[in-house]
Amino acid sequence: MSGPSVEDMARCAAVLRCFADFVAARPELPVLVGLHVDWSHVNERWSIKGQLPGADVTDLERWALALDEPSVTSYESDGYYVGPHEHREVHGTVHGHRVSVWAHLPLGGPR
Repeated sequence: MSGPSVEDMARCAAVLRCFADFVAARPELPVLVGLHVDWSHVNERWSIKGQLPGADVTDLERWALALDEPSVTSYESDGYYVGPHEHREVHGTVHGHRVSVWAHLPLGGPR
């Protein structure tokens, strides 16, 4: 299986520009501390994952309100580095591009 083509890489740049424009137009959105861009061999398209810095459900809800077609997934984990937590993720689209934003929430702790 080969990686994305040169044309696919150009589409990645376009997806990142689209996402940057989306965020710039919404300064009220909670800040992200990391972005991860993935290429899907199955769908032949790019997706973006953003990481929120803290454990705040309100920040995830604000992203859910901003994204088109939002849905939320979560699971509990016994993470080695962060300890027991809930991984909560908001999935949606920005102008047709897949975007998700996630955070780790402490189990039994403040939310």
